[in-house]
Amino acid sequence: MAEVDKFRQSPYAPVMDRANRVRHRFESTGAGPHVVVRAIEAAITRTRPRTRYVTPFSVYFVLALFRILPTGLVDRMLRGLFGLVPRAFAPSAKRELLTEPGR
Repeated sequence: MAEVDKFRQSPYAPVMDRANRVRHRFESTGAGPHVVVRAIEAAITRTRPRTRYVTPFSVYFVLALFRILPTGLVDRMLRGLFGLVPRAFAPSAKRELLTEPGR
């Protein structure tokens, strides 16, 4: 993935790798287009469509949990999921960045 490759020599490389793995996991377990089509069909055919449709429905529970939990806790959970924690920024990557020619 070209977008991730440009960060290979940066202190953010471990975080970008983790985010890329999370993205691949979500893509592999995500709902297919048929789920979205059913939601669109329901919105079109209902006499009183809802304001929002969450597809797949199982995602609704995660969103409901995010609304119930304190924002700080949700932020910590997401930082952990994506690897945005201090230990993720490898000191060796920072040293390499500082020892680049021209710096």
